Amino acid sequence: MTGMTGTDQHGGTGRRRRHRLLALLVAGVVVAGSVTATDAASAPRADARPPMVPPSSFGPYKVGREVIQITSRTGRSRTVDVWYPVSPRTTGGLSLYVGPSFTHMAYVSRALDRVPVAKGRPFPLVVYSHGSGAMRFIATFFTETLASHGFVVISADHTGDTISDLFAGRPSTPDELPQVLASRAADERMILNGILTRSATRGDLLEGAVDPHRIGIAGHSYGGLTAFATVSGVRVDGPNAIPRDVRFKAIVTMDATSTYLSADDLARVKVPTLSIVGEDVPPGAASFWYQTRARPFAELRIDRAAHSAFSDVCRYRDLLPLFPDAPPVVTSYITSQAEAACDPPHLGPRQVQLLTDRYAIAFLLRHLAGDTRYAGYLKTRHGDGFDLTYPDPTVAPPPDTVPLPPVID
Repeated sequence: MTGMTGTDQHGGTGRRRRHRLLALLVAGVVVAGSVTATDAASAPRADARPPMVPPSSFGPYKVGREVIQITSRTGRSRTVDVWYPVSPRTTGGLSLYVGPSFTHMAYVSRALDRVPVAKGRPFPLVVYSHGSGAMRFIATFFTETLASHGFVVISADHTGDTISDLFAGRPSTPDELPQVLASRAADERMILNGILTRSATRGDLLEGAVDPHRIGIAGHSYGGLTAFATVSGVRVDGPNAIPRDVRFKAIVTMDATSTYLSADDLARVKVPTLSIVGEDVPPGAASFWYQTRARPFAELRIDRAAHSAFSDVCRYRDLLPLFPDAPPVVTSYITSQAEAACDPPHLGPRQVQLLTDRYAIAFLLRHLAGDTRYAGYLKTRHGDGFDLTYPDPTVAPPPDTVPLPPVID
């Protein structure tokens, strides 16, 4: 789901109303769980680790955001959001989330607009991939919080598989999965190259911000499948082959689409991996991702977590009253998505997102950033409505579990 650019399509009255709404938002009236960034107790120092903060909480840094275009030498271009750590003493205007499809919606959250990167660089980098028919800033609950814990996070609009394509009547279809997945993986490689170039460029806002040896990848739904495919590669003949990218050192996925990759593809995944699954994978079921050779391979199962709860869609529904001029197709889409994810009997989105942040960020702090202080969060645990386990991917699942989905070669 995206915001808006360009002119108001409802004349002067609509423009004035929208300007008043944006003025309120930019002034710091933040709705539905968004808050302005606040100072931590002490600033992280360049010569010391930042203070340890629970990974489900906003971290020791404030967060900056920049929206950029990354273009390859062949002319392939993608719009990319960059979130990055900022000193807690830094002040600035809040970054406005706005995009090409939700032409009457814009909002602010906790990210500051294009402020300087914190000292203590270089920081580990995580590339985030959105789900099918979504957009680059669909999961700020995760991307902003991750950046506040000392990560640079980047996410691109996957052209051809975004909310803009959906509203334009061009949604991707299952038959197109091989080419869509190859395009998505190409996006991830390209934006990684682009951000590493920015980090190596003297005078750039992101100069020196990224550690090229600590790079991870994360994603939701099709984005989770994209993460696995980018790391494993896909060995097929023709243009839909995906080269294996060994630069990625950790994977975190949220309700990843489990199809298409072969057992041989998955066996090439050997980096630390956390797979988070919701209500579509019942307790005791064998995950598709058991076929990896990840070390470690962790699985977090959250009971009653709806698929879209791993996104900001519930926040968008809460924002709708601020935008009475939003087109019916937009309000209808947000409402239907939210009804399928945000209300009982599903687990509340706040609880789903707190659990996701707690374990995903702790996993990345431990296995990508190398911060051993967070290892205690990652012990096997059977909680109220969730389980964190370490199934052995080399051992066949018990015979009483649901069989693995068919593998498409």
